[in-house]
Amino acid sequence: MTIKVHILIPCERCKGEAYLLAGEARGSNGKPYMRYEPCPACDGSGNQAHWIDLAEFDELLKQETCQHNLTTHHGGFHFTAGDVWDDIVEVCSECGKVLD
Repeated sequence: MTIKVHILIPCERCKGEAYLLAGEARGSNGKPYMRYEPCPACDGSGNQAHWIDLAEFDELLKQETCQHNLTTHHGGFHFTAGDVWDDIVEVCSECGKVLD
């Protein structure tokens, strides 16, 4: 028998933002503005349901209670066609959580 836990995670389609850009429109005063619509994948909540097993749930609990005192940075800077970007993330060395 496998026990699963029902959790909410950020929506994969809208990245938890809840609304997606729908395009440009004109207001009653004639000025343009950007329109947004609720994400169809999460109905504008920014969350999606996800089932995880108890081992994954235990790992999430450890990450949430960790103080994140020891961290490292992973990734680097990249140059593509004159454009510079990075994929550097901060990761807790104790629990493995990727910190924002």
